[in-house]
Amino acid sequence: MNLISMDKHYKTRDGRDVRVLCVDNEYKDENPVVAIIDGRPYMFTATGRDIDDNHETEDDLIEVPEEKELWTEIFTVGNGAVRAVYYLSEIALQIGVASNRGFYENNYKLIAIKKVTYVEGEGIDA
Repeated sequence: MNLISMDKHYKTRDGRDVRVLCVDNEYKDENPVVAIIDGRPYMFTATGRDIDDNHETEDDLIEVPEEKELWTEIFTVGNGAVRAVYYLSEIALQIGVASNRGFYENNYKLIAIKKVTYVEGEGIDA
């Protein structure tokens, strides 16, 4: 059971934008989450359900996964073998490219550098 958190982003089940105001509303113990949807305040259960944890509605809160980035260096080495190396930051990419150039010397030929944006779990069928 995932609890609503102030450090994550949410939409309603039907796709409307949500701004979570608090997750510890003392006014109603069964609805500790307060959020703004379409300019109006709403209360939710700790798991983001609009009514109760046993019923789904279009107003329920759904976590929006964060987009992440990585960089790919694609190059060939002496025998023509193609290599791809992935980096989690642009700085790591710059260091890696320089390192690979130095390591392979005259046998290194850069083919491409690509920035990839992804959402964890996207496209994976369970």
